[in-house]
Amino acid sequence: MKDKEITISRKNIKVIVFVILYIIIAAVVFWYVLRPEFQQLQDLNAQIWKEEEHLSLLQFAQTRIGAIRNDIDTFKQRISDLSIVLPDTPDEFLYGEEFLIIGKNNGVKITQLTFPKAEGKNVVFNISFEAPSLNNVRSFLDTLKNFQQITEVDILTINYGKDPKTGVSTYSVNIKGIIYHQGG
Repeated sequence: MKDKEITISRKNIKVIVFVILYIIIAAVVFWYVLRPEFQQLQDLNAQIWKEEEHLSLLQFAQTRIGAIRNDIDTFKQRISDLSIVLPDTPDEFLYGEEFLIIGKNNGVKITQLTFPKAEGKNVVFNISFEAPSLNNVRSFLDTLKNFQQITEVDILTINYGKDPKTGVSTYSVNIKGIIYHQGG
């Protein structure tokens, strides 16, 4: 094989030098001008990600605050319901709240709740309620039977009636009993 001689003209050398200079200038421009811009862009993206995470946490907190406000409103309504049917005595208030919860859970409407007198440390109670069906009455009485603090029901009356205008059946129930305290 024959060796070929490569000859480069002056014009070609100028072009090669300009290309090399152009590449060096482009690298310097990239290194000192564009690279900091890319780094700043990455930093801004990281900051945006952190802010979005913070915003997500704030939105979650706002949702929780809304749920807590709803709970507060529910508790205010329960206190309002209790204050209608209960005296101000603390133990009686607690028992009254338990009666209201039992009534609500069993679909009955408490119409009257009184604590007329105490027998020693025990509390006598009278409760009246209305129920749409006998099953609701039965369910309420079963729950009351399993209510640990109530150990005695003295009087139980159940009356059945229909509303003459609507024809809706209603059961009216009256109970007199005793709540025994621990150590009572």
